[in-house]
Amino acid sequence: MFLTNPFNNPDNWNLVWDIDITAEQATEGAFIAIERLQCPFLLSYPIVCFEVYNPHAKPYWKRAGFALQEIRTGILVGGQPETISSSKTVYLDELNFIRFNNDVDGYTLYFQPLYWHRQIILKAWEFTSEPKTTATDAIDKALADITNQLTILNTKIDTIKTIVTEIQENTN
Repeated sequence: MFLTNPFNNPDNWNLVWDIDITAEQATEGAFIAIERLQCPFLLSYPIVCFEVYNPHAKPYWKRAGFALQEIRTGILVGGQPETISSSKTVYLDELNFIRFNNDVDGYTLYFQPLYWHRQIILKAWEFTSEPKTTATDAIDKALADITNQLTILNTKIDTIKTIVTEIQENTN
């Protein structure tokens, strides 16, 4: 899908999360895994960028964890109306461009670090520009316009058929 949003404009990005968290040491050489982290703000736009760094990471570690989009459904299961609607892998030491489900009105953003990370330095930005037309949206609009025009043409054809039938009946 081709996006026409101006992602290269820094004014369209809002830093929503900046955290440095270290795992608690349980015993000598053992740590308690960092639990799922919750962004302090409710987000509205479906596009976010994550940057995650771990100064203790081994050179072969590539993944940092998962970005999760949680929405309220109104359906109570286990007493909770929230559900994870989308989960995306977040990689270490690179900017991760993530597009979540955009059919929701507000969502909670979480980050679930992988259990072996002892320290996570995380930044997340929300893309706050108004959504622009995508190629898919343009195609959908064109198809809707064509369908509308076909409906109008079918109505006109039906009217002409009715008139022709009446003329034929009156001439016989």
